[in-house]
Amino acid sequence: MSKKKNKKIVNNENIDDIDVTMAKITEMVETMEEMYFKNMQWLKEFDKKLHGRVENLGNKILNDKSKEKFAVELNKEAALDIINRKEMTFLYNCEPFIYGDNKVEEVKKSNKIAFVGTGLGTHITSVIKALKPKKVLICEENMQIFRCSLYVTDYSSLSDISKIKFTINKKFDTSKFDEVVEL
Repeated sequence: MSKKKNKKIVNNENIDDIDVTMAKITEMVETMEEMYFKNMQWLKEFDKKLHGRVENLGNKILNDKSKEKFAVELNKEAALDIINRKEMTFLYNCEPFIYGDNKVEEVKKSNKIAFVGTGLGTHITSVIKALKPKKVLICEENMQIFRCSLYVTDYSSLSDISKIKFTINKKFDTSKFDEVVEL
C-alpha cells in the first residue's frame, strides 16, 4: 500500500510542475501578444505603410490565405526562437537575449548604425540601449521574420532613444551608416 501512496505523490508533483510550466507559458504568450499590439499601435502612427503591410500579412496568415513560414516558438533550450517551418530549423539555437547582449561587444559606438536582419530584435534592443546611436536603420528581407520581432522587441521605446527607419522586404543601402550589424 505504501508503494501506491508514493507513486501518487510523485504524480501530484508532476502535475504541479506541469501546472507551473503551463502558467509560465501562458504568461509569456500574453506578454508577447501585448508587445505585438503595442508595436502595431506604434507602427500605425510611425509608418502607416509598414503597419498596413504587417497587418495584411497577419490577416492572410490568420485566414489561411498565406502559409506562416516563420513563427516564434520555444527551441530545445526552452528559449524563444524563430522557427523556419519548412526546414524545421531554428534561427538562434541559443538564448536570444544572451545573443543580443553579446552582440553589443562586437559593435563600435557610433552615431549611425544599420542592422541587417531583425530576428527577434534582441540584438537591436541591446545595441541601441547600450550605445544610444542617433540614427538606426533596421533592414529585414523577410516580412514574416520582421513580424516575429514585433512580439519581442519594443520598437516604440527604442524610438525614444534613436531615430529609427525601417527597410523591410525591400532593397537597402547601408553605405551611409558608420556601423553595420548583421544578425
